[in-house]
Amino acid sequence: MVDRRRGFDAFGGNMPFLGGTRIATVHGERYADWVTQTYGGTGHTDYVGYFFHRAGELMSSAGCLGFIATAAITDGDNRRTVLARLIRTEEPFEVYAATTGVPWQGNAQVRVSTVHLARGLPRESVDAKVLNGRRVPAINSRLRSGTEWP
Repeated sequence: MVDRRRGFDAFGGNMPFLGGTRIATVHGERYADWVTQTYGGTGHTDYVGYFFHRAGELMSSAGCLGFIATAAITDGDNRRTVLARLIRTEEPFEVYAATTGVPWQGNAQVRVSTVHLARGLPRESVDAKVLNGRRVPAINSRLRSGTEWP
């Protein structure tokens, strides 16, 4: 059990872009099995999703995180096992800012999304949610305007 009174207040970064099925190819079957069992992902959950979960574990009960992820973070297994789970945890996160479908600057032919989540006091103090540069009342795990629903 993690002591939430201690921990980091914030995380930010550009995690590796690696599709879920490639985790085993790059890091080995054993690691891929461990990470999916530890964080409840599937063989199709992108690698960045596990960084969201690990940051949530290491974060204090009040903090923020912001990561660059592929635009696929809102699709299928990624959404269900990462963003939707973080929003529904015992100490829930709230998406307070996101930018979706941005072409990556560089050689990679990929679209990215930036996702900012808060938990605890920061979550309570963020009054304006911002999605693609516009104020919205709420942002759900699909990174669309609106409240979360199953």
